[in-house]
Amino acid sequence: MIRDDIAAVLSTVEVAWGTETVPVSGFPYELEPGSWQAWSGWPVWRDTTWLNACVDQHRWYVYVVVPSGTPDTVAVAEDALREPCRLALMKVGHVELVEPASLVAVDNSATMPALRYTLST
Repeated sequence: MIRDDIAAVLSTVEVAWGTETVPVSGFPYELEPGSWQAWSGWPVWRDTTWLNACVDQHRWYVYVVVPSGTPDTVAVAEDALREPCRLALMKVGHVELVEPASLVAVDNSATMPALRYTLST
């Protein structure tokens, strides 16, 4: 299943963060808003296009949460994640785009910064 494949390749990513190396934790389904953790990621189905009667193409948003804090902290984390996650996701599809995102909790009380990749499979 593609969700499992996306989660698996995200889990191979390691990011240099300060003096340590931090692993990304991939999950096949979206995490509950209260359980978001920096360095976690998951796919969300975006759309499906039928190219013909037998072939379809799926597009996914893949979110990877970055540490919150000052704008500098967020920017450094985004810079550290952007390329390693892209290279990992290319193993399961075509990465069309990466952009900053803000994940909003259900009760709208908290947000977490993230990167959002658009992936075609």
